[in-house]
Amino acid sequence: MFKFLYQAHLGITGLMIYSWIRLFFLPDTARDARPAYKLKTGLVLLIFLLVAGMVSYFRGQENLQVAGYILYGFYGLALCGLLWILKNINWH
Repeated sequence: MFKFLYQAHLGITGLMIYSWIRLFFLPDTARDARPAYKLKTGLVLLIFLLVAGMVSYFRGQENLQVAGYILYGFYGLALCGLLWILKNINWH
């Protein structure tokens, strides 16, 4: 399970890098080209890169238990955040 989740995390991070770079080629009149949107997307990308880097480091050190804690903890927090957003969203 760890290997699958790790490979999926790297794939998601790669797609996020591609989409973040594409934001800078949008025309200035596009709604998604606002600086605040670019900054928020870059911050999320930075968090994903940080998690991928830490997991890669501990995996390279043959410390898979710590790497698993980091990866599973990150996705556990992401799931809790998603559930909180879904709970507090205005569905009307």
